[in-house]
Amino acid sequence: GCKMKTFIIGCSKTKKPITAPAVEVYDGPIWKTWRAHSNNERCLALSAKYGLIESSMEISDYDTLLGRDTTPESIIDLVKSQISRLDLSDDIYVAASKKYRQILRAAGLNFTFIEGGIGDKRKNLRQLITGETK
Repeated sequence: GCKMKTFIIGCSKTKKPITAPAVEVYDGPIWKTWRAHSNNERCLALSAKYGLIESSMEISDYDTLLGRDTTPESIIDLVKSQISRLDLSDDIYVAASKKYRQILRAAGLNFTFIEGGIGDKRKNLRQLITGETK
């Protein structure tokens, strides 16, 4: 059977000053890659403000920094409760910072972390979405 891939992308500092689905508000390089190549795959956004949400959920531009405005512990608790409601597939790929990787692990999620610098991350994400290998 074809296992559905689920992607989790960390919030980006660069955001459009609009209220819209998260996938449109976040405007960092990974999100640009996602918008260019995704084809209705499930994508969740992970942020210090909202925890783990469907990328189709409406958010507005904000500035919440992990560590300055929130603690990892509070986000772990939030994400744990969100995971239990989200009904995630077994095949999860995460493009986010190491800090967010630790939070997801601590929340008990099993996933594949997309490694590398931003260029590699973008390339690896694109390959995972499209199934292309170059």
